[in-house]
Amino acid sequence: MKKGFLLVCLSISSLCSFAQRNADLALTMSSPSSSAPVVGSSAFNFTATITNNGPDVIKTTDTLVIAFLLDNGTSPVSFIYSGQTYSSLASVFSSQLASGASGNINVSIALATFPGTGTHSFCAVALALNRSHDSVHDAQPANNKACANVTVQNATSVPVISGDYGSVTVYPNPAISAANIKLELPADEEVNILLEDMYGRTVYSIPKGTVQAGTSTVHLDTQNLPAGTYIYNVQTGSGTNRGRLVVAH
Repeated sequence: MKKGFLLVCLSISSLCSFAQRNADLALTMSSPSSSAPVVGSSAFNFTATITNNGPDVIKTTDTLVIAFLLDNGTSPVSFIYSGQTYSSLASVFSSQLASGASGNINVSIALATFPGTGTHSFCAVALALNRSHDSVHDAQPANNKACANVTVQNATSVPVISGDYGSVTVYPNPAISAANIKLELPADEEVNILLEDMYGRTVYSIPKGTVQAGTSTVHLDTQNLPAGTYIYNVQTGSGTNRGRLVVAH
C-alpha cells in the first residue's frame, strides 16, 4: 500500500522569540476514548493537545509528525482521510510554540484496515522535525505517546457516502468472504456495480444489465480481495450511489 503524509493545520496558543533548540513535547489525547466506540469503517475524531514542556521554542519551520499504533505495535497503521490513505499526520506549526504553550489538533479519520471487533490499544506518537538549517531535540520522548483502549464494533451496514437515486444497503460490513448489495429501485434500470480501492482503481465490476423496480440483492465475492477499505459505486441511468465497504479476512 502506498503511504503518504497528511498536512493539517495545528493551532498554537501563544508566541515566543527564537531561543535554543531543546524541547519537550507532551501529547495528551482526548479522542478516541473508551467511551466512544469505533464502528466498522466509520470515521472518528482524533483530538489531541501538544504541550511544549521544554525550555525552548518550537519554530514555524518545525513539523509535528504524528503516527498511530495499534495493540502495542511498532509500525504505524494506515488511515483514511478525505478518501485518501496515509501513514502519518504531518502538522505544520502555524505559529511558534513557546515553552509552556499548547496547540490543538482535531481531524476526522478512519482505519484503513479493520482490526477486528473487541478492545484494542490505540496510540498516537508525536515527533517534532525541523525543516530548516538547525535541529530540534526532544530529551523526554516518553511523554510523546498517548494511548486509549478503544472498543471496535462490527457494522451490519454503512450509510451511503453520496446517493441520488433509489436506496442501497451493503451487508455484512465489514465483509469476510462475501457481501450483499441490496438495491431498492423506483423503476426498471440498467445497473452497473463497481468496486474501487482507495486510489480510485476499479478492482471489481458487475454489469447487471436491467434490474426490475423494487428490491433485489446482488452477491459480491470478496474472498480474493486484500483486506482494506473500498468504495462501491452502484450506477444506474438515473444516478449513482457510493459508499464504503470494508473487507476483513
